[in-house]
Amino acid sequence: MEPLRYQSTTGLVADQIEELVARIWQIVQCRKEQVWSPTVGLYRAVTLTLVYVRQNLNQAAVGDLFGVSQPTVSRVYRGILPLIGEALCLHVPDLEEAIRGRSSWSMAPMCRPVTVLVTRTTTPANVAVLG
Repeated sequence: MEPLRYQSTTGLVADQIEELVARIWQIVQCRKEQVWSPTVGLYRAVTLTLVYVRQNLNQAAVGDLFGVSQPTVSRVYRGILPLIGEALCLHVPDLEEAIRGRSSWSMAPMCRPVTVLVTRTTTPANVAVLG
């Protein structure tokens, strides 16, 4: 089965979403907090937030797409959006490269150098942190 392609709905390719999730996971691990619903999981919470922001849908519609309630979408969005901003604050693409569409991300350590293995069904129980 071919993996889902999210670029048209989130603005990011799957690899970029996975790296964003890994960065957010590192930030959250430094703080020992969880700001997403355990039933949603971190990967889906990030994807849900990206879809909500990019598509400008109402929260009820996003909830229908992800099989969760509108209040859950609201809680996830309020918790994940600041983490996305934090995870990307160190990523300042070169203007010329960004204009050409060739900008790439580099994994910068958030609190300590680690390697994080992330899957599309990332939850705190199935993320492996090495290093």
